[in-house]
Parts: sequence; C-alpha cells; structure tokens
Amino acid sequence: MALLIPSALRAGEDDPKGLVILEISGALANASNDGVRRYDMQQIEGLGLHEIITETPWTPGRTSFTGVLMRDLLADAGAQGDVISAVALNDYSVDIPISDFDRYNVIMATKMNGEYLTIRNRGPLWVIYPYSDVRSLRNELFYTRSIWQLRSIEIR
Repeated sequence: MALLIPSALRAGEDDPKGLVILEISGALANASNDGVRRYDMQQIEGLGLHEIITETPWTPGRTSFTGVLMRDLLADAGAQGDVISAVALNDYSVDIPISDFDRYNVIMATKMNGEYLTIRNRGPLWVIYPYSDVRSLRNELFYTRSIWQLRSIEIR
C-alpha cells in the first residue's frame, strides 16, 4: 500500500543546504558541473513522501517505511540509463535495473515506523520494495536489492 504525503518542498537546481547524504553520478541530465547530483534530507523528502507497510526479512512483523519513490528521485536527477549501481556506507554494492522502479512502488526510505533511520538501524537511506503487496518480490534476488545505509548511486 502506498500513500502520498503532500509536501511543499521541491528539490531544485540549488546545491544542498544541509548535510549531503546521497550522491548520484553517471548518466544524468541534471548534474552539477562535476557530474554529480547531491541531495540533503530536505531535498530528498521534498520530492514527495510515500509509505509502504510491509514485512521484511530484517524487521519484525509489518513495518511502516516512509520515503521517496525511487522513480521520482531518478527523474529529479535526470537519470538516463537502464541500471543503477547502488553503494552502501560499508561499500556493499548492488546493481538494480531501473525497470524495477517503474514496475513496483520501490521507495528510498528515510523513516521506519515514523522515526528517521540512523546508521545504527540501516539508515539514513534504505531501498524498500513492497514485499507484502507483491508476492513475487519475496525472494533472494529482490532482498539483495534492498540496500541499506545507501550513500551513492551511479546511473549506467
């Protein structure tokens, strides 16, 4: 189940005002002069928040996750590719087809059960699929794509 939470904020061409928590590089239309699009929390959440309530292998029972749709984030960055290479703070990386984000309401969560994600609880950013809504997502292939502690994305 996805729920749109209205937001008056919108990420724009301005550089982040706060702490940069995500960098997107690669095949982008909306990058800065150095080819990287940087986001702080306000810019990410300004893209519009959605909620997924789902069971995961890492959390007990049904858990609420709130964040931006991955397709909205990539559209804002002007992604022009077929695959993202996502990298976590611990250097774990995974390639995810961009078609996943068109097919499913995948979010980049900033909150779990209404609280901001921290590094200690897999934050500040965690890619979450709607596992409870789409039975075919409940397998190792999609679980490996739910990268947590996300720090950067390269568009290829």
